[in-house]
Amino acid sequence: MAGWRPRIDVTSMSLKARLASTLASAFVAIVIIGAVLTFFQARDNIHAELQAARSVASNRVAQLVAELPASQDVYGKLAGFVRTFNGDRRVKIVLIDSVGVIRDQSVMAKGYGALPEWFVTLLAPDPTVTVMPLTTVSAPITSAAIIVDPSNELADAWFDLLTALGLLVLFLALAFGAIWVVADRALRPLGAIHEAFARIGGGDYSAKVAPKGPPEMQELAEGLNAMADRLAAISSRNRSLSDRLLHLEDEER
Repeated sequence: MAGWRPRIDVTSMSLKARLASTLASAFVAIVIIGAVLTFFQARDNIHAELQAARSVASNRVAQLVAELPASQDVYGKLAGFVRTFNGDRRVKIVLIDSVGVIRDQSVMAKGYGALPEWFVTLLAPDPTVTVMPLTTVSAPITSAAIIVDPSNELADAWFDLLTALGLLVLFLALAFGAIWVVADRALRPLGAIHEAFARIGGGDYSAKVAPKGPPEMQELAEGLNAMADRLAAISSRNRSLSDRLLHLEDEER
């Protein structure tokens, strides 16, 4: 039939299987929620860090512009200013002349390699370039461009995301294992109780179960033992009554 989908009969699953299924579903939901929350936090952090870097760089360029007229070595000061941004993880400084030719530029810190395209698409802000004019004393260099590159910030966010999710998955795996061990030990007496019920159902009222496990299982075992004792007593009385009836029938004959 078109559109038919197999369905899992939950009622046919064992208690341990239901527990495992429920825990797995809960843990998957926790991982998804954790990933979503981490994503939004990373996005906000990236925007905040890049905005702060742009603001700091703009202030430093403005300070440079104010100091250039009093400098005896304008070009040396410009070169030194560019070098101070070498190795910066967020900002690149480019000095441009009047015809748009790049005269000098800083070298950013090396990135961590390629990132997943979907991650970059989701988190990368729009590229921004801020061009600030310099003074006439710096001619032919007329402006300084502030390029804010999110690559390294994205790499940090990707590493933090993998670390956070890895720790979360590890914690959930340990929690799942601990819960499974506890549940397995707690439910283990059910096998002996099931076997005892089967023996009692077959007429063997001597079946007994040692009270083990959590209090609920101990109470269940004690109740089964008490039931077996009562059934044995009832069976004994029934046999005695049957023997008496047979004896009376023999006497009447």
